Amino acid sequence: MKEQVSAQIRTSGAFSEVSEAPVNGGAVMQVSIDNLIAQGAVGQGISAGLTFGLAGQLVADNYEAKLEYVSGPTATAVTTTTRHRLLTVIGLHADPENAVRVRNANEGIKMIVRQILDRLVTDLTRDPRFGASAPAAPSSDPAPLTPAETTEPALAPAE
Repeated sequence: MKEQVSAQIRTSGAFSEVSEAPVNGGAVMQVSIDNLIAQGAVGQGISAGLTFGLAGQLVADNYEAKLEYVSGPTATAVTTTTRHRLLTVIGLHADPENAVRVRNANEGIKMIVRQILDRLVTDLTRDPRFGASAPAAPSSDPAPLTPAETTEPALAPAE
């Protein structure tokens, strides 16, 4: 996933330079994505397998991600974290509501990593410690409704 992560960080527009080698100014970024162990996942797979898929299962792979950014040698680290979940249907089981079906596990992991990075970089650029001149990173999340698009009346500011 290293190539996907590097390319996505590079094209986010949030950084002037992205490199594995040291950069001018000494900025450093570290991204980690950990797959958390789900209790009972092995048993679910065995149950579905022993019944030839008749005992359908919905298995969740949970991920916890962290981006740590230090803008220079004397700067304080800015850290953002997020969690995400990949659901897998085994055997005869209905798809979960609001799920996006992908062709295979590889496509699912790529989608999860893309969404995780979007969230981490967006949260980083919104942190005032990141730098006032840093552009906001693009996000794959749908844009929030503007006041003109909402169906509810606008609220006056509190006095």
